[in-house]
Amino acid sequence: MLTSFYSVFEQQLQNQKQSLKEEYKKAKSDRRKAWLKKQIADAKDMRDHLREMQAHMKTETCPHCGKKI
Repeated sequence: MLTSFYSVFEQQLQNQKQSLKEEYKKAKSDRRKAWLKKQIADAKDMRDHLREMQAHMKTETCPHCGKKI
């Protein structure tokens, strides 16, 4: 698995989360329901992809504090 674009994908996920938060700030009747559903599914797929990339990068973290070793 190619992990060199991890930071790009991570930034894209953060942008998706921000746009979802902005959409949820709107009144329920004003929300774009179909768009919202698709964006949530895309964000979940991106999150899972990032987790898989992390596993392949083999970044080791401290079990106590969670920082990289």
